Amino acid sequence: MAPDQKSEWQTLTAVEKLREAETVAREAVSLLEITGPQSLLADALIRHGIILARLGETERAEVDLERAMIVAVQLGTLDKAGLAALTMIEELEGLSAEALMTNYERADTWLANYSSIELLQRVNDAARKVFVKLNGKLDPDDALDILLRRN
Repeated sequence: MAPDQKSEWQTLTAVEKLREAETVAREAVSLLEITGPQSLLADALIRHGIILARLGETERAEVDLERAMIVAVQLGTLDKAGLAALTMIEELEGLSAEALMTNYERADTWLANYSSIELLQRVNDAARKVFVKLNGKLDPDDALDILLRRN
């Protein structure tokens, strides 16, 4: 198999595996909506949202991630709500500056009590993404003040 063919085959295999994962994740969400603990539903919605985003199904992914936030907030599991907001920034391309900023503020607030270095790095990376999107729309000093503000 030529290198180009191998690369194409690997890409097709990866997409096929994502589609299979999407089916399993969708079924898990459906089952948990009916019978499962709501905390597991929030997790399943986040995972399904990630898979949909990676398949390019941005609108469906955004709906699932928003639902995950709502479920998590209703349960009082703000860490899960924060992860859903952070995941929206990380996984969804084309979000408006307003949506990026809103989700950054949510993630920053809801994850403020967590000291995981990995999580802090993810929040910092999200802040950079928001800043890049906002650059030119806000004065850089104002944008930095907004991004670094803690509630």
